[in-house]
Amino acid sequence: MTSNGATTTSRTDRLLNASALLERLNEPQTAAALHLLLDKAELLAFSVSAVDSLLQRGETIADNVAASVHELRAADDHYTLFKHAHNFYQDFILP
Repeated sequence: MTSNGATTTSRTDRLLNASALLERLNEPQTAAALHLLLDKAELLAFSVSAVDSLLQRGETIADNVAASVHELRAADDHYTLFKHAHNFYQDFILP
């Protein structure tokens, strides 16, 4: 440990970690997975960027959806009122 409280990794530990990493990289399934990730890197970057943008604008999107639902409900109420007025007109005024 250093004087500021941070831990340090010994040279032996670093070599063991590097050795373990090299062993994993030499495994066929690890190599195949890394190849797949590299092949899809551009798509992954685009997807992460799109999700990030969506999350950043989430509140605005939710507010717009709520406003649209409110407008649809108001329009339905107006249509129902118009329909009742039309039926009243046909049933009582026209005959």
